[in-house]
Amino acid sequence: MDAYLSHMPNAVPSAHLPGAPASPSVGAATGADLVNLSAEPKAHAVIEQQQQLRARLRDAPAAMASLVGPDHLVGVANDLFRQLFGGRPLAGLALRTALPELADQPFFALLDEAYRTGVTCYGHEAVAYAEPAGHHGPLYFTFMAQATRDAAGTVEGLLLFAYNVSAHVLARYPEAAGTPPPTAADHELALVNEELATTNEELLVSNEELVTTVAQLSTANAQLQDSNAEMQAQAQELRRAHKALRHLNQELEARVFERTQALRHARAESEATAQKLLRVTESLPSTSFTIDQSGQLLYMSPQWYAYTGLEPGADVTAAWPQLMHPADLPAIARELGTALAGGGPWRYEFRLRGADGQYRWFASQGLPEPLAHAEAADRPRQWFGSNLDIDDLKQAQQQLEEKDELLTSILSSLPASVVTFEGEDLRFGFFNDAFQRQAQGRAVPGRPAEEAFPEAEAQGFLTLLRQVLRTGEPYRAQEVPAQTRDPRTGQQQEMYLDLTYLPLRHGQQPPHAVLGFTLDVTDRVRARQQAEAAQGQALAAAEQVAAQREEFYQVFEQTPACIALLREPGHRFEYVNPAYQQLFPGRQLVGRTVAEALPEAVEHGFLDLLDGVFQTGETYFGQQMLLPVTRADGQPPQDVYFDFTYQALREAGHIVGISIFATDVTERVLARRQREAQQQQLAELFEQAPVAITVLRGPQYVIEVANPLVAQLWGRTPEQVRGKPLYEALPEVRDQGFKELLDQVVASGEAFTAQEVPAQLPRAGQLATVYLNFVYQPLRDVQGRIDSVAAVATDVTAQVLARQQLAQANTELTATNEQLNRTNTDLDNFVYTASHDLKQPITNLEGLLTALREELDLPSAQADIDPLLDLMQGAVERFQRTIAQLTDIAKLQAAHDDQPPTEVDLAALVADVCLDLRPQFRATGAGLTVEVTECPTLAFAEKNLRSIVFNLLSNALKYQHPDRVPRLGLRCYLGEAFAVLEVQDNGLGLDPDQQKKLFGLFRRLHVHVEGSGIGLYMVKKIIENAGGRIEVDSQPEIGSTFRLYFPRSR
Repeated sequence: MDAYLSHMPNAVPSAHLPGAPASPSVGAATGADLVNLSAEPKAHAVIEQQQQLRARLRDAPAAMASLVGPDHLVGVANDLFRQLFGGRPLAGLALRTALPELADQPFFALLDEAYRTGVTCYGHEAVAYAEPAGHHGPLYFTFMAQATRDAAGTVEGLLLFAYNVSAHVLARYPEAAGTPPPTAADHELALVNEELATTNEELLVSNEELVTTVAQLSTANAQLQDSNAEMQAQAQELRRAHKALRHLNQELEARVFERTQALRHARAESEATAQKLLRVTESLPSTSFTIDQSGQLLYMSPQWYAYTGLEPGADVTAAWPQLMHPADLPAIARELGTALAGGGPWRYEFRLRGADGQYRWFASQGLPEPLAHAEAADRPRQWFGSNLDIDDLKQAQQQLEEKDELLTSILSSLPASVVTFEGEDLRFGFFNDAFQRQAQGRAVPGRPAEEAFPEAEAQGFLTLLRQVLRTGEPYRAQEVPAQTRDPRTGQQQEMYLDLTYLPLRHGQQPPHAVLGFTLDVTDRVRARQQAEAAQGQALAAAEQVAAQREEFYQVFEQTPACIALLREPGHRFEYVNPAYQQLFPGRQLVGRTVAEALPEAVEHGFLDLLDGVFQTGETYFGQQMLLPVTRADGQPPQDVYFDFTYQALREAGHIVGISIFATDVTERVLARRQREAQQQQLAELFEQAPVAITVLRGPQYVIEVANPLVAQLWGRTPEQVRGKPLYEALPEVRDQGFKELLDQVVASGEAFTAQEVPAQLPRAGQLATVYLNFVYQPLRDVQGRIDSVAAVATDVTAQVLARQQLAQANTELTATNEQLNRTNTDLDNFVYTASHDLKQPITNLEGLLTALREELDLPSAQADIDPLLDLMQGAVERFQRTIAQLTDIAKLQAAHDDQPPTEVDLAALVADVCLDLRPQFRATGAGLTVEVTECPTLAFAEKNLRSIVFNLLSNALKYQHPDRVPRLGLRCYLGEAFAVLEVQDNGLGLDPDQQKKLFGLFRRLHVHVEGSGIGLYMVKKIIENAGGRIEVDSQPEIGSTFRLYFPRSR
């Protein structure tokens, strides 16, 4: 500040403001009186200057506020600062009180630290969750808090500069996050640049205020000089009026004394402000200086001398060309000369030699003072500049560029596909050559993925990418099927991919992009699918046999599942169904813990499984688990095998118990034991092969990168191979031809791909033949020279071996299918024969009962014998119905084969069924609505279709609601692959548990009417034998809707 003030005109000791009012009667005055009178206008000038400074503070382009004391009391705050917080009152309030919403944010911790230490604190794009008028959401601002000190150097407050950069941040990061730079290093570079820009803006604000202050003081001094001359001319007249004004002078002396004190106080404040501004300038990290239009240096801050080693006061104008780097002098002269000649700003970068003789990079920026200020001060125009050390930034930028080039080279050379998708519309960012090949050349930077790959949207891949972008959670999947177009034939072909989608974020910001890594594993999947298909067919055939046996077994006896509910603490039985209770006859289960009621379950580890489910919340699926069940007859425990599920029960988000659902699979386990050895041997062939990656650098192929999978492939650990030449780490591969292939890749610069290459590698302590798919990809340095080779390998030994054994598996499958066909035929014959052979004995029993009734003519015993005969007759009739129903069931499959479908007139068939049900319609008063115009005919066996319609309509009439007249609806409409027949009623309805049991054999859910429980079972079998299905939607007390799906002819 002293340097600035040294260029001001000399201050006039006394002056009078022009235009001041004069007394009508003026007498002589003493010299002391003149001094006192001259102090008053000077005090006014100082006060006016302070007001102007406050006006400059209010009109400053930055948000500014002065804070006093450790509580940060707001002294002066301009409009921009108040607008940051909705224009609320701030003056005189502690900042925490005025801005309570910021109390828990890091902003105040920085202010407290700056006040405590006196070290300037900075904030770059800090977020503040305030709610100013017209704005909702976070504010982003860049600020600097500079300590202010008193004459003794003690921190007395803070000077706060803040810039609202919300618009800048939102423009750079759309939708509150946007697309920030793709790497953390680039973001650090952006942060440093922003801090540099902020510092320069703050210097410009401070320099402009200093220029304005200098100009105002110069103007005030000129006015004081003019006023002093005018007062001297009037001195003689004032002396002649001295006696007349003596009594008035006494009053004036008192007022002048007060104003003199105010002037001194104002001057002290002005000098303190100047000192504060000087300290701010000298404490900034950059060098500040002032030059005039001729290039003459007027002021240079101490930072310059400290860095260059020049003595303060040395001729900087003459010395600076020797301190600049010679290569930068032409650019500096051009930029500086243009700015001074045109009256504009300058901005350039240059290298400056320090006291240690080393050059460092600096960024220089300068702005001219307003021309009006210079003209008002009657002096040449001045420029205010600053130099900021950016050498570390330059070096970091160069390192980042080199790393970025290396990373781009590696990613571009990888055989796996690598791509980044940016923004909500998933625009292509970076992608390597492998991805472009996979994309068939359709990937274009900046183009939305949906435009380039509409098929990816239909297959759900873009939905997965948006999910990763929205949630920030990575997505990984293996062997995902995908449809792609063959560029040679134009036909769709299926491929399989291993996918990894990773979110890319900037610091704590939400993700702005997604990194995709895909690997084509189609060959591996297809090889495994061929082998798995053989096993799957064998397993499906076996399960079909078991299912058929179970179905025919259920004709005679149903075996419901076992269900129990356990409640904590201690896994206490809260509920068990009869089937579960029958497993443990004579035991009290409900109300007791598992350990108390079932000690054998504890011995076999079931209690540990329950503990694990309760602690982790993860469902446990047990298959074919053995439980020795104690029998009530005292015999040794019976081994029973179960498939069961332990699932955690939650209430209000907390686990409160466990549900048990178990089914007896003992028969299935015993039937499958004969095939376990073959299945185990077959399953071992289907293990997935690992994928390995390594980078070999230099002519010796030093192993620079080796992931655990490649080390496992080599039979070593990563630590054993990293940093060693390939053939030193793996001497066994020296003569297997791999070196020649690597040399060829380095010499030609072209990738090499191999399929199922045999190699001798260590396995279990000795060399074994391993089959590999691998790619050798050359990697180039920043100069384009090949300096390393990337290798990606997949162990396909299991694939090769599986292909060799596939022929044997196909032979076994053919034999199994033939055996299954013979078994099915035997089961059909058995059921039909059993039902047929039982008819004649039952008929004979019925005849004997009739004859017995005719022969018994004992009147005295008639009352006791007739009820017994009626019971016997009823039992015979029920037995006959059961045999007839079993015969119908056995004939279902044969009937399906014997009755080819015909086009059936649906309306006529419904009318015929209604004639048969006319008594029921009349008795109930029911109404039926028929809508079959969309499909007037159905291609189906007419007898079976009539049975379906009859069963559904008769059930609707039979299970009517007692409180309303039945209303039935039958309609038929066409779907894409099915014709749908829908029958709707307003009857009793079914709850969800009843719906699960609805189609079971001999299942009767309502016992208040007659029924056999076989009708809906037969309907389901008929429609399923024809390749269709049946569904039901029902609600208790509302009604039911049955939908039957008939396959349409193609």
